[in-house]
Amino acid sequence: KCPGDGRHDVGRQVDIEAVMALLPPEMAEHNGPALKSCGTQRGADDCDTAWKTQVCWQNANKAEYFLI
Repeated sequence: KCPGDGRHDVGRQVDIEAVMALLPPEMAEHNGPALKSCGTQRGADDCDTAWKTQVCWQNANKAEYFLI
């Protein structure tokens, strides 16, 4: 399955607030600006969009990144 399955709203945007709710509070606070600045990185399809968004998050903070 797609790594982002279930984390898109009806507009096919990554739901950053839902993603941040999965993180420990201190990590969400620290990484929130980077996650929000990435927004939704568009790909060829929903799975590619999820992948490209994850890559942006990883590049924003490699030290604390993990696949959400």
